[in-house]
Amino acid sequence: MKYSFTLVFLLILFSCQSDKEQRQETIKSIDVEVELIRFDSIFMNTATQDINKLKKEYPQFFPADTPDSLWIKKRQDSLMQVI
Repeated sequence: MKYSFTLVFLLILFSCQSDKEQRQETIKSIDVEVELIRFDSIFMNTATQDINKLKKEYPQFFPADTPDSLWIKKRQDSLMQVI
């Protein structure tokens, strides 16, 4: 019984290795294109009067309960400009 458990365990272990290699080859063959957009740069370089355009383009960064005056203050904050 002890030997059969060990044998079954080893069979399962070695059978998984071939799947792993095949999966890695499949993943390597997938072409991925990534574009990074730095929202902080866009936010700091947007004119104050264009905040509404920015809110429409990136709504996930602007909670509905936060007033525009807070975003304008953040843009003018000297610490935020350095960060």
